[in-house]
Amino acid sequence: MTATLSPADVPARGLTPGLAAALATVSVRGDGCQATVAGRSLSADSPRDLRGRLTNALYEELHAGRDGAARDTGTPPRRSLRDPELERRLAAAVPHDRTPVRGRLIEILRRPGGDQLIVRLPEVTARVPADRLIGPGTPAPGELVELSLEAARPALSPGFFYVMGSRALPRPTGSVRRIFVHAADADSAVTLWGATLAALERAEARYHAKVLSDPQDFPRRDGIVVYLHGDYVPGEEAVVRAVAPLPGKGAETSVFTERLAPGIAASWDPEDPRPGQDGMSFGQHRAFALATALIDHALAPEGSGTREEHVVRCFREAGIDPWRPDRNLTPPTDPTASGS
Repeated sequence: MTATLSPADVPARGLTPGLAAALATVSVRGDGCQATVAGRSLSADSPRDLRGRLTNALYEELHAGRDGAARDTGTPPRRSLRDPELERRLAAAVPHDRTPVRGRLIEILRRPGGDQLIVRLPEVTARVPADRLIGPGTPAPGELVELSLEAARPALSPGFFYVMGSRALPRPTGSVRRIFVHAADADSAVTLWGATLAALERAEARYHAKVLSDPQDFPRRDGIVVYLHGDYVPGEEAVVRAVAPLPGKGAETSVFTERLAPGIAASWDPEDPRPGQDGMSFGQHRAFALATALIDHALAPEGSGTREEHVVRCFREAGIDPWRPDRNLTPPTDPTASGS
């Protein structure tokens, strides 16, 4: 289990050096309505509005590594973030076809061409053919069932090609470990994607993963993201061994993450103790906490603390370890360790 600091220990340690150095490129005007991030100028009518824009800029520059200037070229907006040819290549790199998914049977529909099932799955209620049932016998409505569903979900997350691993995820899921791979371009992403999935399957990891499916969105430090459940160590080590020697990676990693190798990083999913703070991705959560701290410091009266002290306080309130922002203040949980 990853060691964590008690909240009382955090202020004395301050910020991680990488994040402290990155903040040298960020400034917020005293009225909280203008900011600069890595040379990008931001303005808004109020500090509240600026916080949203600053969050996006911090996410792009410090986490994803998307060059803001490269996007401001007058290119007309695209109608779709999907690329059929790239999706075909990404699908061909997936080493398995099906994934087991548990759900609760709602209804059995008798049909001449084959019965169908209405099943409440973890994310959605769906109609599936009865031949997707795993196991003998005929379940009754209300019972838990296990289904064999398509592993690839190309349209699930906008701009990404998503896949479920060939092994069922634990329930409850427990803490989620993320791995980020910095893909330099679409061609490299296909190779890195295939190597990543093959390594995870060999390690018998419980995971799901996504890869950018929009060729125009590369390079990104989070071009490939893996979500590991349960005992994450074998899967994480397998990915690093398989991907680290391959070309096509950018060397940089997010300042919020733990660097495992050039272009490969890891973190824990956010565990924010405050109500209404769920639903954000790791990078969005860290960027939002940082933006909040920077604007609070800009608006604070003189003598109310340094900028670093404001960041430390806001990170702690968001459940983030300021010295290791890849970690939370609460220790990770593994439901599989107790046999659940």
